[in-house]
Amino acid sequence: MDKDDRRPPISPQESGIEVGLRLGGFFFVAFFWLGYHPFLCIVLGAIAGVCAGCIVCWWQITDEPEHDPPEEKKKTLAEQTKFFSESRSKSGLLRRGEQRSRGAKGQRR
Repeated sequence: MDKDDRRPPISPQESGIEVGLRLGGFFFVAFFWLGYHPFLCIVLGAIAGVCAGCIVCWWQITDEPEHDPPEEKKKTLAEQTKFFSESRSKSGLLRRGEQRSRGAKGQRR
């Protein structure tokens, strides 16, 4: 077999569609064989096919994100909580009793 005869690699979307159609058909036949109503067989087969196709497509994606998330999204939960409690206390959104009862870490006592 020549190098020119090789097929190009299949994209994750194409393989997801292929697997989804196959599994959807399999589930349709299986439910029909089990004696379910034909309309229900079609619906359940379609649901199974779509779910399987999405899983296979997601599973084969190897691309990394093209950009880094913004700095605000890189913060930890503790940093976010501290920032929001400070901004709420500065703007007066916290009641006076809540401002005094908060500890150093932003937790209630």
